[in-house]
Amino acid sequence: MRILPSCGEDYVMKLSTIALYTLLALVALVLLSRFLPIPLGVYTVVSGSMEPAIRVLDIAIAVGKDYRIGDVVVWCTTYWYCVMHRVVNISEGYIVTKGDANPVPDPPMLSSLVKARVVLVVPRELWLPPVVVLMGFVLYSYRKVFASVLTPALVPLAMYIAVMGAAIVLVAPQTGFSLEVPELYLSRAYVEDRGYTCIAVVEYLARGVELTGVTSLKVFNRSVVPLHVSGTSIAFALPEDVALLAVAKGLKLNISVEAMLTRGGLLKGLYQVVLAPPKPVVKAVNSSLIVENPSCYPVAFNVTWMYAEAGEPWRYVSTYTVVKGGGALLKPPVNASYIYVDVRYVWMGGEFFERLRVR
Repeated sequence: MRILPSCGEDYVMKLSTIALYTLLALVALVLLSRFLPIPLGVYTVVSGSMEPAIRVLDIAIAVGKDYRIGDVVVWCTTYWYCVMHRVVNISEGYIVTKGDANPVPDPPMLSSLVKARVVLVVPRELWLPPVVVLMGFVLYSYRKVFASVLTPALVPLAMYIAVMGAAIVLVAPQTGFSLEVPELYLSRAYVEDRGYTCIAVVEYLARGVELTGVTSLKVFNRSVVPLHVSGTSIAFALPEDVALLAVAKGLKLNISVEAMLTRGGLLKGLYQVVLAPPKPVVKAVNSSLIVENPSCYPVAFNVTWMYAEAGEPWRYVSTYTVVKGGGALLKPPVNASYIYVDVRYVWMGGEFFERLRVR
């Protein structure tokens, strides 16, 4: 004999069915708001970056993209990764947000990543208890279904899995923002000797950010053109007159850099490079003057030749020459019986003089 359900049982089953569909509708709303290209979303907060204004497990309803500084917005980099923070700056194509409880702002983000503006926050005390009761009611109403397909020992496990699954669907996709502050440090600044050319290099240690271009590059307030710009270094040829002055006076190179960074960042740096070129050597060999300067830094030499024949007065011829990247062979202007040469140059802030007998 088949026993028909009573009116009370029928009413309970209808309520449980409505409750089940309600839960499924909530889950669908949470999921579809992520995938549909509409400025609408329901988000469950899982981090404390916006406390005390928005707490963990509060529900935020975001609608529209009409926001301004001070509003709380949701921006998403993927369907499952979204951040809910307050707008602190707006520029062309970018916004900067910050969690109320975070010590520093987030990196600049593209405005196109903004999903919607938060218009309503439902405290956890209002939504969490009813949802838990609703889920419990559904599970209890369909306990016979579970019992018919599962052994009694597995019913508690199935209920636990159902509760945890619902929690994952409702809460886990609303990821919190793990704050990573981009960092850029000077690694070293140096001059690379390439024979006849001095190449100045500025290198950085970077994390989460890279150089994308140079807007201003100067040495001793003189603009220079970069030869190479990578994600972590800048290189340029040192102008010859600048190198000549720096070596003569023993100056440190003052290099100023203004550059663009990824994530909308800007770099401004002022660096000093200490010069350490080898000292030039002058010597007389085979009736000629040899000037050796093995570095790329140029050195200016004032050379005065003194020559005479026996019984005649001394005659003088002065020349000026710049030597770099190896050496130079200087011959006397005339062929005479007696030849001397005076060599004067300034190097690293000191004046040097040598008189050599050539013949």
